[in-house]
Amino acid sequence: MNNCQFVGHVVEDAEVGKTKSDLSYCKFEVLVKKWGSDKEYHVPFNAWGETAEVYADSLKKGTKVHVCGSYDPSTYKPPGFNSKPTTNHKFTAKDIRVIPEKSVEPDIDLPF
Repeated sequence: MNNCQFVGHVVEDAEVGKTKSDLSYCKFEVLVKKWGSDKEYHVPFNAWGETAEVYADSLKKGTKVHVCGSYDPSTYKPPGFNSKPTTNHKFTAKDIRVIPEKSVEPDIDLPF
């Protein structure tokens, strides 16, 4: 099973477009903090089709999101005699949930 879940903030507004075959896509990164540590990671995502169309407008810089998806690494060998294969670590977003920021309740005494 290849399921991953991340919670974090969108780094930059999503890049939105369509492929030559008219399939919608959006690319975005989420800044994720490692549990129990100060380390942070930029996690790259691609969303395709209906997922991209539905959520692209919500993926603005700073928006807190919960993303469920799959890990889709790809390996390639750059040109050159002594070059070593390189792996791109990317994730495909299957479900995206915007997490509302906490609202601050006014500090007033209500009559009820």
